Amino acid sequence: MTDIHNHILYGVDDGSPSLGVSLEMAELALASGVKTVVATPHFRCRADSAKAECEKYAAAYAELCKALKKSQIPLRLLPGAEVLCFDETPLLASKGLIPTLANSRYILVEFFFDESADFIDTSLDRLYSYGFIPVIAHPERYEAVWNNPELVLRWFRSGYVIQVNKGSVLGRFGRRAERRSHNMLDAGLVHIIATDAHGSSERTPDMTELCGLIIDRYGEDCLRLVTSENPGRLVRDLPMVPA
Repeated sequence: MTDIHNHILYGVDDGSPSLGVSLEMAELALASGVKTVVATPHFRCRADSAKAECEKYAAAYAELCKALKKSQIPLRLLPGAEVLCFDETPLLASKGLIPTLANSRYILVEFFFDESADFIDTSLDRLYSYGFIPVIAHPERYEAVWNNPELVLRWFRSGYVIQVNKGSVLGRFGRRAERRSHNMLDAGLVHIIATDAHGSSERTPDMTELCGLIIDRYGEDCLRLVTSENPGRLVRDLPMVPA
């Protein structure tokens, strides 16, 4: 499996607080069948700080790669970020100042949970117009989607990638997020499920429980598509396969 949303880099955001926790997260991922992880620290920068943050994350990524090798933990780690969208974000991306997932065309984007549907639509469309493919992080957690579930269908049809959180499917983020995530799975609107892991004791990268639930409710083909096939294609910069 490939996990394309994981806060495994330590000391850069609200994810892993230390090298020890990052290594524990890597081992948990491997033990549950995840072979590749894209490190996606929160990137919440405006124009004046984007370049410095890119450099900081690149250094943190290189340091963790070195530590994994030294500890003989065979997890494949790839670079990325979870990008909070502001007005200037699409333009910054066009200038190479926004980290993409595994250096691909795909950008993992998040929004404030109470962001308007109009702003989300505009941001996604602008990123796409610059040649990027937005990967929408946990849309099931956005109030705009709670109020209008048809938004997800529109984004899906526009060619944007729908990434649902493991915790939402398992009911860890409340009833509405759980219900929306399952509605999207039922409708075949989910390209990828990722962990959005933040630690080794809570919100972990362990995929075991999720795998059991998806197999029971949706079947092995669905599990393979959303945890292996599409995430694997994403890191190779290839098109998604619809459900």
